[in-house]
Amino acid sequence: MLPNPEHVPEVTVTTPSVPAGAEPSPEPRPLPAPAGEAAGGAAGGDAPGGAPQAATRPRSHRRAIGLAVVAVLVIGAVTAAAFVRLPYYLLAPGALRPTEAAIAISGVPVYPGDDGEIGYITATFSQARPLSLVRGWLDGDIEVLDADVALGGLSRDENRQVNVQLMDNAKATATFVALQALGYDVEIFGSGAGITQVVEGSPADGVLAPGDIVVSVDGEPVTTSGELTDAMAGAVPGEAIVLGVERHSADGPVVGPPAGTGDGAPDGPDARVESVTVIPVARTDDPDRALLGVVSVTTDITYGFPFEVDIESGSVIGPSAGLAFALAMVDLLTPGSLTGDDVVAVTGRILPDGNVARVGGVPQKVAAAIASGAQVFVVPVVDVEVARERAGDDLEVIGVESFEEALVALAERSGDTSVLDAVAA
Repeated sequence: MLPNPEHVPEVTVTTPSVPAGAEPSPEPRPLPAPAGEAAGGAAGGDAPGGAPQAATRPRSHRRAIGLAVVAVLVIGAVTAAAFVRLPYYLLAPGALRPTEAAIAISGVPVYPGDDGEIGYITATFSQARPLSLVRGWLDGDIEVLDADVALGGLSRDENRQVNVQLMDNAKATATFVALQALGYDVEIFGSGAGITQVVEGSPADGVLAPGDIVVSVDGEPVTTSGELTDAMAGAVPGEAIVLGVERHSADGPVVGPPAGTGDGAPDGPDARVESVTVIPVARTDDPDRALLGVVSVTTDITYGFPFEVDIESGSVIGPSAGLAFALAMVDLLTPGSLTGDDVVAVTGRILPDGNVARVGGVPQKVAAAIASGAQVFVVPVVDVEVARERAGDDLEVIGVESFEEALVALAERSGDTSVLDAVAA
């Protein structure tokens, strides 16, 4: 496009008239061409008919502007692809973390191993960006989850808060199970059964929510998750039970209506406790037992341990390291070796009764165990088929239902059963 004519100076070339008999004056010299243009060329010469034409912007200048615009767009696209959060989460292989080195015990002798190692396996959990989402779709060891599924209906902060609590409980429960197995007397204390998950369509659905704390069943105090389990064992399918519930959110207690105002408000001084009625149903695996439909942990759990035990987990959260903590603790407190010369990867949620519960991210953890060089992977028996399918011939997988089964399997595999003698004693 030509520059605006209002900003182009007019140049007029005239030839003066010549008197009769006089020598004509020399032809005026042509004006120099503008910089960057050839004299008499099409860009700076006269248009047909003799009218002067305005100068145009050089092509190289226009090209530079175009390239600059493209560069800005590319940088913006790359930035968005790297940092914009999407409503998806990625579950990916993590790493093997040495367990015995993370456990500090004081007041009694310990027997750290020199060769083998028990390690807990992690899986990484992160919100997807455009680039990482593409990677997740292409990598068979990464699972892409919708945000609602990944977070269990919670916000990111609520989900993290729940998993921090689960890790704290895993450490305490692992210590409790290990010391009980070795013959120590340990007491459990808590302030209630904290709800971490409600099964969709169960009697508790719509009545309880993650973060709530059950503090009583039919008027009997509940201070631990085990006491809630015991109370449900005495319930009858189809018959109503009354739960005393503290309503909590991510920010802390939710204070209910003033005491004595009805709508489930208590008559006592603690207005946070609400009475709710639930009718449990029969369990599909045992019709004589009542099902509430929740997963719970002991809130504010404390134990009366006979000596000091501290477990450092860094930034790792969630319950799945519990079995590894318990196994490593018994290995440290006994002269024998559960591992021999092998690296033993372990995952599994440990319960106060010693049972081992299902964990998530099993295919990702198998991939991490293989990458770490582990020789064997101990998993909950309910997850063993999935683990073996991913492991193939690359890794030996052992499924266990309980802490005791895991001890026996590793002791027999290593050839050192002295640990079992210490546990039996």
